[in-house]
Amino acid sequence: MSKQRRNVLKIDIDLPWELFWRLKAEWLYTRATILEAYDLRIKEYAFSRSPSGKVHAYLVLDRELGAKEIAKLQFLCGDDHARALFNFARLAFGERVFHAFNILFSKKTKAEELRDPVVELALKGLGGGEEGG
Repeated sequence: MSKQRRNVLKIDIDLPWELFWRLKAEWLYTRATILEAYDLRIKEYAFSRSPSGKVHAYLVLDRELGAKEIAKLQFLCGDDHARALFNFARLAFGERVFHAFNILFSKKTKAEELRDPVVELALKGLGGGEEGG
């Protein structure tokens, strides 16, 4: 596979396809507003129906970003929270690992305990580790 594109946000939206489609224009407008706060613009976008009948969104931005920026912006743009948690954990392993595994998936794994190793890696990946900060 070729080099991962570092200007694409991949967002897993846990809403049925039909319902999301009715809200698509508003969803895009609010994502554009969030991204403009970070001096970013959406150049292109695409949606696909996930295997579970929900939505995968792809937002192509006007510039490349680092892994930490992508992980944070995907979360802020409404990415599935469990997926965001795993992406934050992947940051602890560096850019290459993050980009290799920043995929939209259909099988979900739950991190239920606060001291879950994935949570610990997510905190390490985001830097710091202090609660609430």
